Amino acid sequence: MLSIILLLFQYKPVQTWAAKRATAYLSEKLKTKVDIKSLYLKPFTSVVLEGFYVLDKKQDTLISTPKLTVDINGFSLFSSINQRTLDLSLVQLDNGSAYLKKQKDSTSNLKFIIDYFNSPDTSKTPSKPWKVDFEKVVINNFHFRYKNQLVDTAMAQVNFDDIDVKQFSTEIHNMDLVNHLFKGQISRLTLHDKSGFYLKNLSGNATVDTNQIMMQNMHVQTAHSDLKNYFRMRFKSFDDVGNHIEDRVYMDGDFKTSQISSSDIAYFTNGLEKTKFDLGLDGRIKGYVNNLRSKDLLVTGGQATYVKGDFALKGLPDWDNTFLELNFEQIATNKKDLDYLYSNFTGKPNAKVPDIIAKFGQVNFTGRFTGLQNDFVAYGTFKTKLGRFDPDINLKINKAGKPSYSGKIATFNFDLGSLLDESDLGRATLTANVTGSGDEVKNLTEKLDANIKNISFKGYNYSNLTLNG
Repeated sequence: MLSIILLLFQYKPVQTWAAKRATAYLSEKLKTKVDIKSLYLKPFTSVVLEGFYVLDKKQDTLISTPKLTVDINGFSLFSSINQRTLDLSLVQLDNGSAYLKKQKDSTSNLKFIIDYFNSPDTSKTPSKPWKVDFEKVVINNFHFRYKNQLVDTAMAQVNFDDIDVKQFSTEIHNMDLVNHLFKGQISRLTLHDKSGFYLKNLSGNATVDTNQIMMQNMHVQTAHSDLKNYFRMRFKSFDDVGNHIEDRVYMDGDFKTSQISSSDIAYFTNGLEKTKFDLGLDGRIKGYVNNLRSKDLLVTGGQATYVKGDFALKGLPDWDNTFLELNFEQIATNKKDLDYLYSNFTGKPNAKVPDIIAKFGQVNFTGRFTGLQNDFVAYGTFKTKLGRFDPDINLKINKAGKPSYSGKIATFNFDLGSLLDESDLGRATLTANVTGSGDEVKNLTEKLDANIKNISFKGYNYSNLTLNG
């Protein structure tokens, strides 16, 4: 009789019948709907489950698995059960969905299932837990939703209290759910969030714990950005990632030949609605969003602009009130690129740097800037097509875009005539204290105390002069 029963259970219809009896039993015990379309179990090698779903207490679909395939590797009826080990060579989920909720009583809509299976049997001695190895997990076209019913916040960005992710697909190798919330080698992870954020590809070695998310050997591609190498976020609670990313999530990124776009950053923070930039990154950035620091960072932008150095920014994402401490090993730029970058960063399409900047041609600078983007001190050395000058000047730009400045400046064989549109003037080497305003010769106002080592005027050279006025 036993042989006949075992023989019958080799057939899919019999297995499906037994599975339906089991789901009917669970439906009764859980007081919800649990159902399955079919089940085929090939003893000790594979399981194929089709049309399985569970409703939550509100009769919303909690879990749906149209097709789940599990391949088992090297299972032995005696040794595997005795050692309580299970090696899953493949777990593949196609077209599944899940809808998790944090309900108004702060419990999850999954809690009633967890509680049922975690109900302790005090009459039995606790047994050794099973060790399950996941060699390969494949997810195709998964739909995931999460709703925190304790809050009702509408936002244009990715909302971690109201997630709706579609077309989630990935391949994961060597997944560890015992020592970490998640650890594994992720390949080709892609998804679409309802906010519009599109993750084209995420690959790398991922670790997720209650206090960190880390990606090593990382490659992230979105619609506008391409990030490579290493990234880590540290926090006290996952709630910080969604609600306090500016000041409670410490980030550490080591980027190699990467591209970052404000269009993607804007999906995760406020304050960038008008700001636009697409920058190349190579180097390390650490800190909170509102207090970032970098070391040996190379940033490229525009067509011919690059910046290399050590930087600190306090106040992001509020660019207008962000305090900058920028130590430049080297800057290279020009008027065309500065106009493009300035207008995009400020969110003002017609904004430009003063026209007089064009006279300097391609500009190279070594030194430091300290202050706000419209009120800062510049100290260092500029090398331009007009010649070299070394400023130690406070520059302010008012709301109309007109600059004013005060401080010290030294020039070396500098073409003052071309700068001031004065044909009688030639090149000069001097040191001066200067106070003034204006961005064109016609509206310049200057107060100047200068010691002139040499200067060319009307074709003659003059030396060792002083000028006050």
